[in-house]
Amino acid sequence: MTHYKEDQWVDYVRGLADSRSRIELEEHLESGCSECRDTMERFESVARVAARDLEHQPPPYALRFVRAYFSLQQTQSQSSLARFLKLRLAFDSFAEPAGVGTRGLDSSSRQLVYYGNDYALTLRMEFDAEVSLGGELLHCDKGPVSNVPALLMSGHTVLSYSLSGELGDFHMTCRHEDPLRLRMLVNDDELIEIDLEWHQDFVQDRGE
Repeated sequence: MTHYKEDQWVDYVRGLADSRSRIELEEHLESGCSECRDTMERFESVARVAARDLEHQPPPYALRFVRAYFSLQQTQSQSSLARFLKLRLAFDSFAEPAGVGTRGLDSSSRQLVYYGNDYALTLRMEFDAEVSLGGELLHCDKGPVSNVPALLMSGHTVLSYSLSGELGDFHMTCRHEDPLRLRMLVNDDELIEIDLEWHQDFVQDRGE
C-alpha cells in the first residue's frame, strides 16, 4: 500500500491541502491504512496543543517589558533605535539648606524632580541598608504614563525593575551599588536615563 508523506498530512491537518488532495487523503484513510491514520492523528494532536497555546498569549505589557529589559541594558551608542530624552533637574532636596534643629533628619532621604520633552519625572530615594526608589512619570498633556518599564542598573547589571502603574507610579529596591542609574523606556523608542548619585560626603556636610 502506498503511504502519503508527512508534509501532506501536516497540510491536511492545518486545512492547507487543496480540495483534490484532501479527498485523496480522506479516501486513503477510509481504505484502512493504520500507518497513515497514526501519522495524521499525531499531527492532529500537535495542532490541538498549538491552538491551545494561542489562547494563552502573554499580555502586551509583558512582551513590551521583555523587549525593554534587553534594550535598556544597551549603551547609548548601541541603542541607536531609541531616542534619548533629555530631562533637566528642576528640584533636588539635597540642594535645600537644612533647617535649624533638623540635624540628620533627611540624611537618608532625597527628592528629585526632572522636566523635559513634555515629561515630568518625580523621584523619591531612600538610602539605608538598601536603596529604595519610587516615583511618577507624567506627560504634560496626557497625564500619567503607564506601562513604562524601568530598570535600576549599575553598569550593565540590572539590580531591580518595575513597570509604571495607571498613575505613572513605580517602585524598586536593590542593594547599594555605585554608580547607580535609572533607565526608562517610553513609547518603545524613547529612553530616559538618570544618574542617581548619593553624595555621601554631601550628606555628612548637611549633618554638621
